[in-house]
Amino acid sequence: MDEFLNIIKDINYKSIVIDMNKNGFTTLGRIKSKSLLSSAIREIDNLSTFNDVEKNYSDSEHRIWNAHNKMSIAREFKLFSDEIISNVLNKNSNAYDILAIRNKSLNDLDKKNVSLRWHMDSFFSQLKTFLFISEVHLDNGPFEIISKTHKMSFKLRLAFKANFFKIKNLKDGKRGYTSIDQKTISSVIDTNRKIQTMSVPAGTLLLANTSCLHRAKPCIDGSRYALTSYYN
Repeated sequence: MDEFLNIIKDINYKSIVIDMNKNGFTTLGRIKSKSLLSSAIREIDNLSTFNDVEKNYSDSEHRIWNAHNKMSIAREFKLFSDEIISNVLNKNSNAYDILAIRNKSLNDLDKKNVSLRWHMDSFFSQLKTFLFISEVHLDNGPFEIISKTHKMSFKLRLAFKANFFKIKNLKDGKRGYTSIDQKTISSVIDTNRKIQTMSVPAGTLLLANTSCLHRAKPCIDGSRYALTSYYN
């Protein structure tokens, strides 16, 4: 699609690498075609009715895996993401999956649905590209990320403080960084590390190192649609 190609033409990879090294995330541009984004929303709504959809948070979150084989925009997004990440890492990168996600208003604000959402995807560096198909505001489940928490020196200190790695995890395979309590999050926020809330226009593209502390804020009003790329 021309929209993705036009963004790639204007990409300054040197600036992207600087932003990623400094903060752990950067915006890449914006898809502005309303018809393209509206079509993607309709496709996700339709796919969300299928039996293979993953449902979370009292059925308020629908995850459609392997979206690049089901949606044309997801196929183009995958090619775009592969191009971006291959250039940023200076090695060939091929997403193994594209996730399409729909968040709707969470009626049950029980603790199980709103707490422990903060996490790291990996203890080591991991890049993902996001396309926010619909407009994102404070109440419809924005992506939030804490800047500069991708740095290994910070993660090592936090791992010791929050006891991320326990002896029993050698058997159960669990990791403490996959669900982090609010007390721990509050303890790391300061003038250097701040929560960045992605309240952005529809079509915004984001590159993030998801070894940063991050979460999807609970959706309490409206809905949010997005695509995410996954790499090994």
